[in-house]
Amino acid sequence: MARLPGYGYRKHISDSTKEKGIKARVKSTLRKAAWFIQTLLDSFISRETIRKLIPGRDEKAPLDTSLHFTYDGQYVNINGVRKYRALLKDNHTHRFVENVMENLLDDSIVPFLSGALKRFSVQPGQTVCITADSRNYDTVFSTVARELHIKIKTQRCLFHFLMDVTEAVYRAHRKEQLEGAVRLLTYTLFPTEKNLKALGKNGDAVRRLYSGKTEREIVEGMLPTIRHLYGGDSIIGKFLDALDERKKEFFLYLDDPLVSKTSNLAEGHFSMNTGLFKRKFKTKNGLLNTSSQYHEHIRISTEN
Repeated sequence: MARLPGYGYRKHISDSTKEKGIKARVKSTLRKAAWFIQTLLDSFISRETIRKLIPGRDEKAPLDTSLHFTYDGQYVNINGVRKYRALLKDNHTHRFVENVMENLLDDSIVPFLSGALKRFSVQPGQTVCITADSRNYDTVFSTVARELHIKIKTQRCLFHFLMDVTEAVYRAHRKEQLEGAVRLLTYTLFPTEKNLKALGKNGDAVRRLYSGKTEREIVEGMLPTIRHLYGGDSIIGKFLDALDERKKEFFLYLDDPLVSKTSNLAEGHFSMNTGLFKRKFKTKNGLLNTSSQYHEHIRISTEN
């Protein structure tokens, strides 16, 4: 017998039946939790009492802030439907606001950021710094700043920038010719011992010139050198031009040590139990409540 179009595992089950199944699983989980507590404490507790004891998110409580944030977004599946999880996290207090939205277009991001900054009690006239990926957020940030009467400074994620450079080089099949340029850029933006050793023979010369130098001195010295060596190349030249044209956005961290030059804080937030948060939730509130309790527990454990 031929199957109907779209027929597949669980696709033929009605929404009402699915909803009953979800409620049954919730009750089963609460019942197991109640049994566990009864066994440990030798006292009766009902599943409904357990339900009431589970804390939800407090969406109105003000959050501590350093006025330095990281923003990022990630796709999630809510009951099999692709949605998007937006996050604004304080770089230093590690408090955060997140939401699940239909998309990550400007019209969705603006109200999210406005509401999130209000949760952080950002006042008119204050300046906030937001580290974000390599996407152009000029319209988003200017709209939010105008609505809240604040100033927003942007730091573009340097890790995403290097990823864009590397991808462009690989896509053009020019790894052998431009690998030296990519490594020089990597050391310039992330002057670590590991990245210095990756320069190979050039590493000794760079070490002599920049040993003991500040990040600003390394950036101001290395970028002209890279342009002299590779500025004529169409790929590397384009990215060097971007660094020059948007210098304030790429190098805000040199003027403000509290600014994060990468969005790793948000990436780390999303990467914790990513399989669970991306695919295992049936409802938006289920994901957000679980994430709130999970990351708050981690924050408190880290502080202690």
